[in-house]
Amino acid sequence: MRLSLIGISISYIYAIYWSLYEGDLISKALVGLAFPLSMIFAISMHSLPRTFRSKPHPIALLSVPLLALGLFDYRFYLMSLIPYLIGSKYFELPRYCKLSKEIGGIAGKGLFYYCCGHAFSVIALIFPLIFYSTPLTFLHTMLLGFVSIHVFIHLPTMIPPILGIKNARRYNYFPYVLTILASALWPFFKDLSWLLYFSALIAVALVFLPLNLPKRGTKSARRAGAGILA
Repeated sequence: MRLSLIGISISYIYAIYWSLYEGDLISKALVGLAFPLSMIFAISMHSLPRTFRSKPHPIALLSVPLLALGLFDYRFYLMSLIPYLIGSKYFELPRYCKLSKEIGGIAGKGLFYYCCGHAFSVIALIFPLIFYSTPLTFLHTMLLGFVSIHVFIHLPTMIPPILGIKNARRYNYFPYVLTILASALWPFFKDLSWLLYFSALIAVALVFLPLNLPKRGTKSARRAGAGILA
């Protein structure tokens, strides 16, 4: 937990730097990329191994300060991924997936969705690596792929309690596949890429949103409203 808290603290420094940075729109966006990346690193270096009763390697913490080099040259962002992937024990993902399947039931499916999301995030890094020499393409492929997948990993567990609704738990892998396709196609077919990305947003919403929302005035609706206001 301590490593994670240190990483989150550093991420706020990047946010402050971004707010003070003066430059063209693309350069400012590339500098701003340090904030979501540092938050992803700080959270996942703790949550991924701890979910399976393991401990992160301290080398993971190097990933967050290494992002500082990316403030001056965005290509250094890729360097920071090395200690993050090693320290967060991504190499244990096959074992984590196996454990998830052994647990079974809806809990096992949720864990498997969680593990697969991290595996898909590694696949998503292929496209920023291919297009690292083009700033705008690098930015979009990183945001549409790696960053978005980490958001999709956590949305199904975060949004229902915030909205006070029951989690439908329709775990599937369409959100991950669609956003990776969106990232891969953005350099060539931008309109199709955005269509796929919005489809991914709908797909991830369908993972957790109940289709039979409580009717207005019913007891369950009042409970849901109370949950939102609480």
